[in-house]
Amino acid sequence: MSFISFKNIKLFKSPVFSPQREPGPGHPPKEENARFGQSLLQNPFIYIIIFALSLGYFVSYIPSKSLPELQPGEIAPSDVIAPADLTIEDTEATENRRREAVEAILPVYVFDLNVFLNTEEKVRQFFVSGREWLKTGPVKKDYVQLQRDIMDRFALELTPNDLAALEKEGFGADLEAMILGLLEKYSGQGIILSKNLFIHKEQERGFMVVRNQEGEKAIRPKDILEDKEAKDKIAAEINKLEISPRKKGLLISLSINFVAPNIAFNKVETEARKEKTRAGVEPVFYTIKKGKVLVRKGDEVTPDILKKVRIINESLRTKRAWLANFLGTFLLFGLLLFTLWF
Repeated sequence: MSFISFKNIKLFKSPVFSPQREPGPGHPPKEENARFGQSLLQNPFIYIIIFALSLGYFVSYIPSKSLPELQPGEIAPSDVIAPADLTIEDTEATENRRREAVEAILPVYVFDLNVFLNTEEKVRQFFVSGREWLKTGPVKKDYVQLQRDIMDRFALELTPNDLAALEKEGFGADLEAMILGLLEKYSGQGIILSKNLFIHKEQERGFMVVRNQEGEKAIRPKDILEDKEAKDKIAAEINKLEISPRKKGLLISLSINFVAPNIAFNKVETEARKEKTRAGVEPVFYTIKKGKVLVRKGDEVTPDILKKVRIINESLRTKRAWLANFLGTFLLFGLLLFTLWF
């Protein structure tokens, strides 16, 4: 086994330069590779770089001294002192602040204006088709077939008595106008399928209702109606009208069939607002001065002290800036060693 002789390594420039010989055609490739490796090992620049890399690695890797690990309720065996000026993020306080901010976000519901517009068009088409049926049908009307057609086209469940009453009223425009007026009144207040769907503390905190271009508004559950409640209010209002009982029954039957919920929970928008709010909360920092006594010898270790010691140790052990420290240290030692060599 051959050893590297450090006597052959020249750490300082020699004043005498010998001309390099051109490799002759008779030198085999293995001999050339051996000469190249030998010349590389004798090059002081290689050792300077290796030495600077080693120094940079070990110097930048040395961590700050951590504080002793303590237990809750323990009596401190010695003073625990902050080893340096530290600006530390209180991750627990930051997370609590973010959680409080997220919990303050109200659930988002959307008021769909198109629901009433579609219902209005549906009512008008219903009465138009009814008037056409009166014109084209035979003298003896087939209510069963008409009932099926209405179910297929408008998804309305009407009895033969309702159809007979509609025929007597001639599918009148006054009926159409009264139904549209009632639907517009209660749809404008807002109708949800059921208030039992409130599972995000809407009953206690309220919720946000977005009305397209009209903006948004925070309201309480009592400010809107659920489907059954809207139908009951419509029926109660019709019963107060001074019209025949037959017409009242017809109005109630038609109106409650056309009632449609127009408020629904928007989960995507709610979660997006929560994430945006969470990201916007600034971290909580506090500064601990070097030499500050966290706990004195003989004092009981409290949870607050443990929290500070844990945060300080986590800050001391972090290696986020290790690469920058390593590169800086390597360049510093490399520059010094090259300067000394020259």
